[in-house]
Amino acid sequence: MASIKGPRTAVDQVEYLKKQMGYVTFSRPARYWLKSGSKRFNAVVGARDLGLPYGKLVTLAGKQSSGKSLLALKLVGKAQQDGAEVGWVDLENSFDPVFALSQGLDCGETRVDEYGNWLGYEKVALFYPQFGAFEKLTGRQKAKANKKPKKQEKQDADEKELVTKQRLQTAEELFELVKQWLVLQRKMNPRGRIALAIDSTTAIQPEEELMAGLVDQNMRTSLALARFLNQLTKDLISLAMNTNALIILVSQLRTNPTKVFQNPDYVPGGNGVLFYPSSINWMKRVKNIHKLGKNIGLEAIIVNKKNKCGGGSVEGNECGIRMFYDSTPWEFVPVEEIKRKEE
Repeated sequence: MASIKGPRTAVDQVEYLKKQMGYVTFSRPARYWLKSGSKRFNAVVGARDLGLPYGKLVTLAGKQSSGKSLLALKLVGKAQQDGAEVGWVDLENSFDPVFALSQGLDCGETRVDEYGNWLGYEKVALFYPQFGAFEKLTGRQKAKANKKPKKQEKQDADEKELVTKQRLQTAEELFELVKQWLVLQRKMNPRGRIALAIDSTTAIQPEEELMAGLVDQNMRTSLALARFLNQLTKDLISLAMNTNALIILVSQLRTNPTKVFQNPDYVPGGNGVLFYPSSINWMKRVKNIHKLGKNIGLEAIIVNKKNKCGGGSVEGNECGIRMFYDSTPWEFVPVEEIKRKEE
């Protein structure tokens, strides 16, 4: 039996098959690393000698007020100084441009429309759930519009009314906008890099949960966030890879009191936030830092639970952080130094 002649190397074989199937693909951008300024911190969240990887997902999880958003803000600020385009998904209405500047993130000038309405910032793409009229119908509105009334004219009127009905933006619509922004950055600058923070995954409200309101919540709507995050993280991991985006997921830990013999703390939102990020890190606030009777920062411990960043990354590292609310440089210290104060 005669052998089939074709490309010999593995990469040539893959490219040959793409051409045969009519695929026109673009090469992945060169891989970049964000240096945090501390090898001790690099070793926890990314790779000790390289830093944090662009093109991957990183999760920062912890109890309330453990410093997650503050750390995400500092990392996004460093990425901006590194030449990255910056995006921030503000689901908790907590983004403050003045405070962001103290952490090294320059939002630029505030932009308004011709009527003086606030639009956003020149240097940071800010995404947040908005209230307005959205042309695309939600799933529940589609089902209502598809019910055939007695007269076709009434059906057309109902559909038109649904299209222009003012309502809150769903998570599906918001994150579709975020995904298109990532694609737009790739089109404008194929070799560029991006830093995107999502604060927080716990505050995401999918369509099914939003449209149910407070009255119609049930077991299915309580699982809507897990289903949504499972799909979203799968989408983001592919987009991050192809757009050179460092995507930081901020998530609050929850406690399951029924777990008596195991750690009762867990990251909510299903398994998507555990499977797809390359680096998962838990943070714990130890104490506040005071100076002249004023709270100026906090001391925290960050522990790596998963690390698949490459570049010699190792799972299980930890370090202590002294985080300051002003422009004072942060300190990354051995975790024993922080734990002694905890005791």
